[in-house]
Amino acid sequence: MALRKTGWGLILVGLLVQSVSAAQYDGPKVLLKQRYPSGSYLMTTTMNGSQSVSMEGQPQPEQQITQRFVVAMDVGEPDAAGLRTMQMTFSHVRQDITMGPQTLSYDSQGPADKQDPNLARALGSMTKAKISVKIGPDDKVAGASGMDEMWDDWAKATPEMAAFARQMKSQMGDAAIADMVSKASQTLPADPVGPGDEWEPTATFKMPMIGELQVKQHCKLLDIEKTPAGNVAVIQYEGTAQSSKETTSDVGGTAMKVLSVVFKQAGKMRFNVDTGMAESQVMDQDGTMAMAMPGPQEGQEVKVNSQQKMKLETTIAKRTPEPAK
Repeated sequence: MALRKTGWGLILVGLLVQSVSAAQYDGPKVLLKQRYPSGSYLMTTTMNGSQSVSMEGQPQPEQQITQRFVVAMDVGEPDAAGLRTMQMTFSHVRQDITMGPQTLSYDSQGPADKQDPNLARALGSMTKAKISVKIGPDDKVAGASGMDEMWDDWAKATPEMAAFARQMKSQMGDAAIADMVSKASQTLPADPVGPGDEWEPTATFKMPMIGELQVKQHCKLLDIEKTPAGNVAVIQYEGTAQSSKETTSDVGGTAMKVLSVVFKQAGKMRFNVDTGMAESQVMDQDGTMAMAMPGPQEGQEVKVNSQQKMKLETTIAKRTPEPAK
């Protein structure tokens, strides 16, 4: 009797596998092209991570970090030249950093007197930024503005961090934002694809303090699902991100060197084929960062090594725009 039950179990499993396979997309190959349809959207990104740091081989208290960024995006209608403007504002910024018994927190929607002052100075300026991205008729980014102004305002508000703000402006200013938005589409394949197809995109991003970060991925299209919102491509990927050379940054008057950065990444993205926009993305990342900073003795250099793990989740959904004031 037990054998017969096992046999029926195998038959049921086989039927389930067949039904799942039959439900997969079997239509023509599709082109996955990044587009920016007019409308209002809300992009929510959450990050949960941990960091283990050692200084000259001596372990420091482990850090737990959580972040939540909510960005309102409004894409306008094309003008006479076919240009559209995407306005981006941070409607919610939150960060919690726990080091041993101590927790530092900032919440842009919380009471001002309850926020950590250092995080408030660093993150509060983000909620005041008004970023504009110009998009051409070919759906390519033509330029961006708003980030340079944000860093200038931060330098005025915190003179002790003015040098760092100027460096951030050069590394994460208007030109960098336009470049990052443009290169986001480089993870998509150049040719039409169907379930089972694979491709290997590469891109180089300019990141604050790190400098150039080279990203290499191996992507596979798992399926194209039919949903009420349109056909959605399910993409699985894994890869690496690593720095190309040593960089030095001025952080509050301290020369911080980033010697090397190496991360492994793995995740899944859901991309709406019909709208040309990603619906969601989940990524796990872990790796190491080697740094050096001046020691207490003149000419001394302290080596700092960091082991990091993080889980990043992003969703993009339509929203009802707020009425004009």
